[in-house]
Amino acid sequence: MGKSAKFLLTGDPGQVDLPRHTISGLKEALLVLKDVDGVGMVYLDEKDVIRHKLVKKIISAYKSIENID
Repeated sequence: MGKSAKFLLTGDPGQVDLPRHTISGLKEALLVLKDVDGVGMVYLDEKDVIRHKLVKKIISAYKSIENID
């Protein structure tokens, strides 16, 4: 990793196939690195979808149950 190197990681924190109450590496990284100077995070949601309107509705439907345990 050189001085001018840049990295881009992508992922969907909602797409986890781990056992319940097990934090994914991506979710852990988001928590641990959120206040690190030089690390930026961009969150996309249904407003960023430029496909069919049905795709937006599906994303919204899943987002509405995201925090239900």
